[in-house]
Amino acid sequence: MPCVCLLSSGRRREAGVSESDAPLSSEGETQAQKMDLMLYSLISQIHECEKEKQRRPTPSFCVEAFISSPLTCSIQTASFATAASGKWFLCKSQRETVKRQTRVPWLLDPILKERTKTSAQVGTEATELQTKLQALRKKGSIASTVLDFSLLHPQHAWWLPSSPEQLLEILKGNAAKERTGSSSSSSGIYPFIVGKAEPWPPSIGAKSLKETSENMQSSLQNKSIPPPNSPLLKESAEALKLRTQVFIRILCAADNFFSGAVVSHPRFLKELLGVGKVKPGDVNGAVLTCAEGKEHLTVLGAQGSRTSYEGAERKSSSSSEISDAEA
Repeated sequence: MPCVCLLSSGRRREAGVSESDAPLSSEGETQAQKMDLMLYSLISQIHECEKEKQRRPTPSFCVEAFISSPLTCSIQTASFATAASGKWFLCKSQRETVKRQTRVPWLLDPILKERTKTSAQVGTEATELQTKLQALRKKGSIASTVLDFSLLHPQHAWWLPSSPEQLLEILKGNAAKERTGSSSSSSGIYPFIVGKAEPWPPSIGAKSLKETSENMQSSLQNKSIPPPNSPLLKESAEALKLRTQVFIRILCAADNFFSGAVVSHPRFLKELLGVGKVKPGDVNGAVLTCAEGKEHLTVLGAQGSRTSYEGAERKSSSSSEISDAEA
């Protein structure tokens, strides 16, 4: 049964009236850096459970796909949250070895964007976003990382909300027909490298997830960038709910997908998981159920991440310190 690690982006810088795509605040950067250990702790817990329940001396769980919202604060969070631990839990064969500068590849997927309620959730055009991220790296506000911009078409407004009708059309389609063996386009540049990073090659499951997402969202792409001073287009609660359902459908429709790490935002993750609240900097694990008509994610454990992982943090601190030193 597929398992997904869900990370809520750190706290954004307080956005002014005209500021869009606000980056992480100083507090948010600290939150994102701490998530590296929290994610390590979550995977350690999954490994302990796997050894206990399945009586395996060596756990087999690993993460094969890494997906992030293209909003700046989410990309920053993804980079910090896997700077050290990412090399430890990515899927690799016994003959494959990671290097000091190895970094996991993050697919930037608009389906994971935050619900648009203010200008802070308005995104940045793909080419401008690449320039922005390199500038943040010079300030030390993003860790070295590897990004895949294939789902962000240059000069297109990927951040604009889709209508409920558009999302319903996707959900009414036959997911099996959406599958394909190869990507239909290669917009963007892969890999796009920020800082000093050596890209880890995408797994078969990661490639399938990317192709499935691209095909299922094809009708939502190629939105023109609105003229300056255009009214803010907000996303309705209905559209947000349907968008989370489309994301789950993508996970279920992708061939050979078994595990993933996802970075998104509090409002999106709250709706996705059906929980009362998700805070910036939270880390959760969830099991994916793909029974026809009952596709959903079930959160692992009832406690919040800050309490649930306390014991695991103490247990894994020495191993994590080694990983941090290697990074």
